[in-house]
Amino acid sequence: MQTLKIFLLVFLLSISVSAQWYQQNSNVTLNLNSIFFINVNLGWAVGDEGIVLKTTDGGNNWIVQTGLTTDNLYSVYFLNNNTGWIVGEDVSIMKSTDGGSNWFLQIANPPFPVDLHSVQFLDLNNGWAVGNYMYSSTGYDSYIIQTTNGGASWQDNYGFMDEKLFSIFFVNSSLGFSSGSEVFKTTDTGLNWNPVFNSAFMDEFYAVFFINSNTGWIAG
Repeated sequence: MQTLKIFLLVFLLSISVSAQWYQQNSNVTLNLNSIFFINVNLGWAVGDEGIVLKTTDGGNNWIVQTGLTTDNLYSVYFLNNNTGWIVGEDVSIMKSTDGGSNWFLQIANPPFPVDLHSVQFLDLNNGWAVGNYMYSSTGYDSYIIQTTNGGASWQDNYGFMDEKLFSIFFVNSSLGFSSGSEVFKTTDTGLNWNPVFNSAFMDEFYAVFFINSNTGWIAG
């Protein structure tokens, strides 16, 4: 049986727990929306107005890397020291093959200007991104897009009417999860998605992560 562990993000930390955390200075005043480390030293952060930051010393120092957009950026994912992707507002997709020193745009053409909130790649070719489109003052549709060639082209993978999606995570090439207004699951590479969880006390789940096919967490 799959185990889905739910955490309500209320910051009620004990003194002993909070003592294990300390603030690091990014030297920027813009909101930072996503962070990704591939080891204890090398990581990236992205945020509003196209800001991209990189650290090579575990976050003690951060350098600004030049992006290609002033749109807000919501998610960053790297496979290795060199190759990574960033997604964000208005279908912004950027890829780097040199550790973020240079970025180039990749083009997706969903039917609407989707704001992409999450991106993940399993290897140099296969990746997914998920986001939302606001079709009225209160209504949203969500879209999942997929690439099989490293982002050179993207296909509309699946869409949800009147649902928000903020995070996507694939355990392997077939099994994946996406979270937002509800939690959805696919077992066929994202061709079909089925709801597996919603909550009466939480409106939205902003992150999903699995350590294997059975055990994972969602947060909201």
